Amino acid sequence: MSAPSDGIDLAAEAAGLPGVTASSVETTPEGIVVQLVAPGTTPAIDYRHLLLATIGVGTPLTVLLVDELTNLSAALDAPRPAHRRSTYVAPGSDIEAFVCATVAEAVELKQVGVEDDLFDLAADSLVLIELTTAVTERYGVQLDVQDVFEAGTVGRIAALVTAGAPS
Repeated sequence: MSAPSDGIDLAAEAAGLPGVTASSVETTPEGIVVQLVAPGTTPAIDYRHLLLATIGVGTPLTVLLVDELTNLSAALDAPRPAHRRSTYVAPGSDIEAFVCATVAEAVELKQVGVEDDLFDLAADSLVLIELTTAVTERYGVQLDVQDVFEAGTVGRIAALVTAGAPS
């Protein structure tokens, strides 16, 4: 199966990712779902970013790390720890878009989604400081670095900004 209409063979790209021994690519109404059998320790979010670099940011993409390829429904329904599943969720507000863009730039990725976890993105204390500074400059909201760390996901951080923003 090919990626969106630009002729990229996403199945071949997925199969060629480091550490991947088997892959499957399916298109659903919600976007592209990629199953990868990759016995190493690379988290799903890293594979998602590698694939997005190929197919372009903004593409709804879910990457599932599986022990063996299975039908799509079973793969999507199976409980999976966060490091074995990564779905891009686009920002739904200007604040979410700003936080996503700021985090993406700080961790040097092309795209970060609302449900992406700071830990999975390898965000360190310098990233958190950069983010809190950018939020203060843009929205006048002072966020505590510990609160940002505890929020965990980009979407929850955006919610902290929204809660602290003047009406």
